[in-house]
Amino acid sequence: MKVVRRYLLGLAAAAVVGVGVVLLLPGRLQGAIALAIVMGFLIQAPLGLVLVRAFGTERFLAVWGLGMGSRLLAVGLFAFLGMRMGIPALEPLLIGLVSTLFCLVLVEAGALLKGEAE
Repeated sequence: MKVVRRYLLGLAAAAVVGVGVVLLLPGRLQGAIALAIVMGFLIQAPLGLVLVRAFGTERFLAVWGLGMGSRLLAVGLFAFLGMRMGIPALEPLLIGLVSTLFCLVLVEAGALLKGEAE
């Protein structure tokens, strides 16, 4: 199975887990965590796809660095805008966003490690 396909299957599995997590949370947290998961996927999925496609090329490290910087920028931007807007559920939103980004980085790693063994 190609690395891109493994990555896409990993994304699908992570999405199912994310829906399950949201459904298990108390109602007051569901909105913030659902938004965090959706935003995490919108940020991470394209970055991860570019990364797995760059695997084994000389641009891999540059793509990885750009992706990590983009994730850091996104979290900082969410924190800044959330504070400026006075979002009451900012902590769960940020924890959910960082957790989602971390889980999706693990999906990338899993797809790439599996590809390395083949």
